[in-house]
Amino acid sequence: MQSLILRATSGALIVALAALAGCGGRQPLQRTEGMKPVPVAVGANESASADALMALTPQERPNRDFEPLTRSQPRPEDPFDLPPGQ
Repeated sequence: MQSLILRATSGALIVALAALAGCGGRQPLQRTEGMKPVPVAVGANESASADALMALTPQERPNRDFEPLTRSQPRPEDPFDLPPGQ
């Protein structure tokens, strides 16, 4: 009985993983027939392309090359670092 449940569970897991593998297509997006173009933003002269809309700004993906801690230093003595109960 347990082997039957184990086989059914593993079969369902394999089917679910196979179905999930097909979800992440990496093809460029195409407009279908009858699809409206991207509306023009307020203050813009023309509508943005799909590539321009997908590009990240520095605020969305900031530069991570700043390291605040450049060297190891011992901590100064802390007068409030007391053992429990004191």
